[in-house]
Amino acid sequence: MATLSQHAAQRGEALFGCDEYERPADIIADMIQYCLQSGEDFEAELATARQYVTEEHSVDQEFE
Repeated sequence: MATLSQHAAQRGEALFGCDEYERPADIIADMIQYCLQSGEDFEAELATARQYVTEEHSVDQEFE
């Protein structure tokens, strides 16, 4: 069974299957543009994403 971190990484890898993205920076740049266009706070979203990663790693460590 995949850990939460592995599952998240697999979702990220799926994005690289399309011709649009070669690096994580490509995805991040698009997300910044999306936030600018839609009025979302990118920095707040990034902080939330970092919290998700911290929580996923914490849960994964509990099951090791």
